[in-house]
Amino acid sequence: MNNTDADAIAAGYTAFGQLLADNPHLTTGHEVGPARGSLNIYLFLGGNIRARILEFVEAFRAAGWEISEYTNRGQGGIKAQLGALTVKVYADTADLGAEPPPPPPAYVPLLVDEDQRLFEQQMEELDRGRERLRELDEPPVDDGATQRQRCLAAHPDDQTDCDGPVDAVQVVDKESTVVTGCIRHGAVLLASLDGGRIWPGSVDGAAIEVHKQAQHLRPFSFGGAA
Repeated sequence: MNNTDADAIAAGYTAFGQLLADNPHLTTGHEVGPARGSLNIYLFLGGNIRARILEFVEAFRAAGWEISEYTNRGQGGIKAQLGALTVKVYADTADLGAEPPPPPPAYVPLLVDEDQRLFEQQMEELDRGRERLRELDEPPVDDGATQRQRCLAAHPDDQTDCDGPVDAVQVVDKESTVVTGCIRHGAVLLASLDGGRIWPGSVDGAAIEVHKQAQHLRPFSFGGAA
């Protein structure tokens, strides 16, 4: 692909994008997805259209596919929609009495992947924004109540807070009584039991960590090591 080809492709695609930008009604209706995709590519790339076309085409050819193969394989379906959209755009352009732009070249579908990536990125940012709004709408949490919500393994005389999920592990005594707890209080309880055992809970690897910590604790050593 030489520079002349890239110039022609960029000119054709720029005209196609400008048509969509000048006629907002073309990005409505059932074609909204691919039409907005084409418009977003045009607005996002701006003067970089030529360089980006070269980048995509060279990467595409490095994969060993011909352009026609790429279009026929219909990766994701949106490339076929782009072709259908092109037909509609030309029909609408004729209805408006406007001069049709140069036909979008066969390389244009390659740009759809870039817009799809940008669209997914925008949706992720939107989801994060919505989650943040939900957090702001939630009533404030009583910090004192949260701190005192401790696991069942915590001894009443042990005033330390849990260091993680309250069901991280399960501590079992010799009577097979099971008590769930966090890692900190689970380790203290295990060190305080005669013949106690530790079973996995909701946190991967927590049982091993509790076993290790318990080896360095005295019985009922609330908050302290041996």
